[in-house]
Amino acid sequence: MDSLVDDLGLTVKAVNAGRNYEPAELEPGVSYRSGIVVRASGGGVSINLELFRKLGADAAADDLLERLRAVSGVPVTARSWPSVPCESLLGDWSRTRAEFIEPYFHARHELLNLARSAASGPNSV
Repeated sequence: MDSLVDDLGLTVKAVNAGRNYEPAELEPGVSYRSGIVVRASGGGVSINLELFRKLGADAAADDLLERLRAVSGVPVTARSWPSVPCESLLGDWSRTRAEFIEPYFHARHELLNLARSAASGPNSV
């Protein structure tokens, strides 16, 4: 994940359990803005899909959940904060990056753009 920070414009924050990778600019209107949290000591990877759901982007969250299932091979059922073992994402890292990690952060960028559009209102120039 560290190798993606510059490529995807991410911010890395140390958290008690490991490292949190999130967009440099965060979406307004949600409590938990974490992105992808890689937990230390074999704790796995947790993904914040809750913010998509809180912002009404359930279709994007569902798509990302399906992508996570496909690349990890794990039958994830949690809809808001799914977790998978690190190993399940590392087996084919290039596929994981292309089919899940990059789409996740691109979708986060789209959420930010939608939030900006909504904030500017229909009468903005």
